[in-house]
Amino acid sequence: MSRGTTMTFEFGSRAFSAVVCRRAARLLLLALVAALALLSAPVLARAATITDLGPGPAEPLAVNAQQQVLLSTGLWVNGTFETPSPPASDPNATFTPGGAQGAGLNAGGQDPEGLSDAGLVMGSAHTGSGGTVPAYWASATSSTFTELSLSGLTVNGQPAVGGELTGVDAAGEAVGAIWNQAGVGSDGSLSDYAGLFVPASSGLPAGQPQAVPSVDGVTIYALFGISANYEGAATATDCYCGVLVNRQTQTATETDLTHFESTSFGWADNGTMAGDLYPGDPASPELRMPDGTLTALTASSGDNVGIEDVNASGQTVGWTMPTSSDTVTGTIWDSSGNPTSLLSEVSNGADWSDLSPKVINDQGDIIGSGMLNGSSENFMIGGSGPPTPPVVNSTGDGGATNPGVLGCNTGNTVTTSGGGRVSECTLRAAIQAENAGNLDTKTIRLIFRVRRRGRFSSARCCRL
Repeated sequence: MSRGTTMTFEFGSRAFSAVVCRRAARLLLLALVAALALLSAPVLARAATITDLGPGPAEPLAVNAQQQVLLSTGLWVNGTFETPSPPASDPNATFTPGGAQGAGLNAGGQDPEGLSDAGLVMGSAHTGSGGTVPAYWASATSSTFTELSLSGLTVNGQPAVGGELTGVDAAGEAVGAIWNQAGVGSDGSLSDYAGLFVPASSGLPAGQPQAVPSVDGVTIYALFGISANYEGAATATDCYCGVLVNRQTQTATETDLTHFESTSFGWADNGTMAGDLYPGDPASPELRMPDGTLTALTASSGDNVGIEDVNASGQTVGWTMPTSSDTVTGTIWDSSGNPTSLLSEVSNGADWSDLSPKVINDQGDIIGSGMLNGSSENFMIGGSGPPTPPVVNSTGDGGATNPGVLGCNTGNTVTTSGGGRVSECTLRAAIQAENAGNLDTKTIRLIFRVRRRGRFSSARCCRL
């Protein structure tokens, strides 16, 4: 067995997967057999459960298939928050996930696309010299963010002075927006905007940035989402409406769904969109499939409706509010347009109220904000996809501080191979987290990523 080989140990309906070295295999197998003794209770298939992500005012922006959650203050990973450091070339810079988010600057307005399954975080950097430039953070491999140069980019014939990244695909290609002046110019004119495309290099958005002022004759105000086949864009003609760009044919389809950061709108990687029809007063929320089929997102007669996001299956999240009161009900619509109270789908939501969902991913994971025992908190509701298996990264023996909420987290940190700091996860803590009911199936999954002086450590992993 070579170093880094994946081993799977099966015991009835349970299985352990681990990456180990040859010296560790025998002892690790013995340790895992002993660990099964702790798993006397069956792991039941769970209903949707809600997890407290901590208090506001941090805004939930994105959630990926690994159930990592991007907040306006950093990245939530298994109960802890991670933030990047500035690059050595600009030590006073700060990173804002999801875009500039300043008045008039956040052209994209669609932060749900700003976090990839590989942990790439899109955003902007406020530089030490006072500018705003596109930036990204490869959270899985680096503890610092990377700034992108605007050199050579123009918008409407003028040099670009600011920009942001708001979307990234699985290959590491990124999109966003650039503008040619900061806010209102000295002559009273407003900034001009254009889309931004950054090619991938070695899985990162590190290619030469390109301005995208139009596609197929359609003026592009911003690009906010990207996948292998589609790009999501906004135009600023008769309305700030969503545009679906087919990357294979380079054709652009203008929709009648209003897109602006203050309105309801959602986009999924397969080209599905949801939002308010333009013009519409009162608002007419619709689900738009990639072929152009529209489905009304219904609500009780007279209720106001706000759309926040949609996934590839056509599941849409948002809120409803009666015209006669200010009571907001977090809502999820199926692909046929039928609404359901989000809280009614949660098995452990007795202490929660006023849920306001913001994002839904293709696995059905939902993030948003709400009230927990009277306090404003952010939340994640687990969907149908499997949660991230614990990553054992330490040879320590500490237990999990709160396995049912924080997962595999001992309260300590360890240094990654990239120099960053992440929460410590021991084998004991990982088993405690799994036994707390954090899985959707009866498969017990553990990933081992224990390193010492650049090499996988021996299996002195725990004392069970």
